[in-house]
Amino acid sequence: MLRPLRQALVPLVCLLGAACSTLAGREAASMLPQAEREIEQLHAFFEGWFRGSLPATPQAFARFADVLDRDFVITTPDGARFERDPLLERLRSAHGGRGESLRIWVQDVRVLERDGDEWVVEYEEWQQEGESAPKGRRSVARFRAEDRAPQGLVWLSVHETWLPQG
Repeated sequence: MLRPLRQALVPLVCLLGAACSTLAGREAASMLPQAEREIEQLHAFFEGWFRGSLPATPQAFARFADVLDRDFVITTPDGARFERDPLLERLRSAHGGRGESLRIWVQDVRVLERDGDEWVVEYEEWQQEGESAPKGRRSVARFRAEDRAPQGLVWLSVHETWLPQG
């Protein structure tokens, strides 16, 4: 398990724009494809779910629910904090609520730290609806390696902050 102080400080330091990578280049590079696949696939789920192009079935929703640790927590860019079960209910009820023009993409994925089977990863998430300007957020996510997950990673926590609008 990540040391408590480091666990708290790595996302804060990264969000403040400091150089965050504590991994040797080769180790981070070897972990990056797995982290990218998980993050990109989950955000593809979000896009399909919010657009309504995925069926509103328990099987489709399981792509999201099954990769969250039972103690998962997210802090949104607005400072709201959601634990796993309330978050699942909010997302379940948001099916099809954003319209077919919604686009969600991920970029600049970086593995920041690994301690045993836990990983800290940073990435940017961008959303755009129609012709509106894209809105971005920087996310720092904690994962635990588990074979049961589609990409071998279970989400433990996410902390998001808004990116400047350009």
